[in-house]
Amino acid sequence: LAGAQVAVSIGGPSGKTTLEGATGADGTVTVSVPTTERGAHRVKAIARGPDGQLIGEAQTVFAVTTRDPELDEVEPDGDFLQTFAARAGGRYVPPGTFKAPIVDPEAGRTVRDRKENPLWAMPLIPALTALAASISWMLRRRSGLL
Repeated sequence: LAGAQVAVSIGGPSGKTTLEGATGADGTVTVSVPTTERGAHRVKAIARGPDGQLIGEAQTVFAVTTRDPELDEVEPDGDFLQTFAARAGGRYVPPGTFKAPIVDPEAGRTVRDRKENPLWAMPLIPALTALAASISWMLRRRSGLL
């Protein structure tokens, strides 16, 4: 009903809050409910027509929590995965089965140049490694750790 007045009361752990709004041309109203406080909240909405006559009321309960609902049910949802794979151009493989991976020939790379640098071609690296090992051995020997 367009033009209806809606009063929403939210009862939470710290008290009650009241919000009001009017329905638009499509007969809906959106009210932002503050959910900064953790705990159980009871919401009650009362709608009145433009003439003030009661249209109806509804209520519900919701909880504000810091837990992650994704971790409550960690088993894969096969129906969702099948739909997702179909829309993305892939395929669904159920748990416990094996299928060869889909190979995309356009995704490959060709290496055209290869260069190898042998370790002895850069004598500074083995020399620094040997020097560090010698100093480490000498310091441990002097401190009595060997």
